[in-house]
Amino acid sequence: MRAGTKVDQNLLQFCKTEAQREKLQAIIDCGSVNAAANKLGLHAKTVQEALDKVKKHAQSRGYAPEHDLNHILPETLALKGTSTLYHKERGQILQWVKTRTDEEAYKVAILEGVKDALEEYRGKAERTDHIGFDPVNGLTAYVMGDAHFGALAVKEETLIDNFDSDIAYRVMQGAVDYLVHSAPPTKEGLFVNVGDALHVDDSTFKTRGHGHQLDASDRYYKIIKVFVWAMIHAIQRMLEKHEHLTVINAAGNHDPDSTHWIQLALSLYFESEPRVDIVVDPAAYHFYRFENVLLGVTHGDGAKMEELPSIMAHLKAEEWGQTKHRHWITGHIHHRVVKEFTGCKVESFNTLAPSDAWHSKSGYFAAREMHSLIFNPEHGLVARNICPVGLAHN
Repeated sequence: MRAGTKVDQNLLQFCKTEAQREKLQAIIDCGSVNAAANKLGLHAKTVQEALDKVKKHAQSRGYAPEHDLNHILPETLALKGTSTLYHKERGQILQWVKTRTDEEAYKVAILEGVKDALEEYRGKAERTDHIGFDPVNGLTAYVMGDAHFGALAVKEETLIDNFDSDIAYRVMQGAVDYLVHSAPPTKEGLFVNVGDALHVDDSTFKTRGHGHQLDASDRYYKIIKVFVWAMIHAIQRMLEKHEHLTVINAAGNHDPDSTHWIQLALSLYFESEPRVDIVVDPAAYHFYRFENVLLGVTHGDGAKMEELPSIMAHLKAEEWGQTKHRHWITGHIHHRVVKEFTGCKVESFNTLAPSDAWHSKSGYFAAREMHSLIFNPEHGLVARNICPVGLAHN
C-alpha cells in the first residue's frame, strides 16, 4: 500500500478477531501497511494479509464499495453473486444481490435462538429424591439405541408395528421404567443416547448426507417437544435410583445438528440439580471414566468398529494406561454386535423403533430392545438387564 492511501474505516466492523482489528486500525492511523507494520513491530506481509482477510470477509457480506456493493448482508447470509444494471450517463441504476446461507453463522444463530427460547425453563427441574436404598459402589449405564422419534411406520405396510412420536414416548418410558426398577442402586448412573434419537434433523424431513425424503409422523416442533419430555422423564426416574447421573447425547447421521440443542435444553432444565451432569460437547467421540473402567461413546457412522480401540488409545492415552476395562458403546446399524479386540470391546446396540416402509421393503429388520450395563469398579462389566419392546409396551 502506498503512503497516504486511505483504508475504509467501515472495514473495522468486519474484523473477526482483535488481532485483525489492531492491524487494521494501525493502517488507518498510519496511512500505509508499511508504517503500520513498523508501529506494530510486524512484517509488512503479515499486516497486508490481515487487511486482505478483512476485505474478503467484507465482500462475502456484500460490502465492497469499489465494486458498487454497499448493502451489508445479515450474519447468516453470504454473498453468492450480483447483477448490476448501468446507464452510460447515470451510472448504476439497479442491482440484484444473490445470497446463500452462511452455514457456520446459521448454526451459531440457531443455538443462540435456542438459548433465548429456553431461558424461561432454566433450572426448572424439580428436586428428585433418592429412593433411599443403600448405594452400591458401581456404575449402571442405560444405553438407548437409535430411538428415531418422529419416524412413521404403519403396520399394514411393514407387517410389524405402528410407530409415531407418541408411541416412541410410551415405549421409551416403559423401557426406562423397567430397567431402572431392575437396576441395583449404584452410586453412579450413566444415560447414553447413541444418536439418531430424532428421525429428522429439521422440518425439511430430508437426510443431511443424500437429501433422501424421510417418512415423518408429526410436525418437527411436536417431535422435538415429545422427545425432550421423554428424556426429562428418563433422567428423573434414574435419579430415584442413583446418587449421581451423567447424560451423554451423541450426534447421529439423522440428527447431527439437533443433538446440540438437545444437550443445551437438558443442561438448562437441570441446571439447578447438582446430581445431574448433562454433557454439552459437539465432539464425535465422548468418554466416561469410572475407576478401572473407560467407556467410549459414538454413533457409529464414522470410524469402523475395528478402528475405535486405537482411537480411544490415541485420544485418551493416559486413561487407557490407568484402566483395565475398556468398552465402546455405539449404534447406527440397529443390531447388537459385540467385537472383542486386544484391550477393548466394541458393542453396538439395538433400537426400540420398528422398520419404516423403506427399510421393511429393503429387508432391514432388527430386534427391538434397550439395555442397561452394570460395571464393577474393579472387574468391569458384571451384569446386564434387557428390556424387549414387548415389556416396554406393558
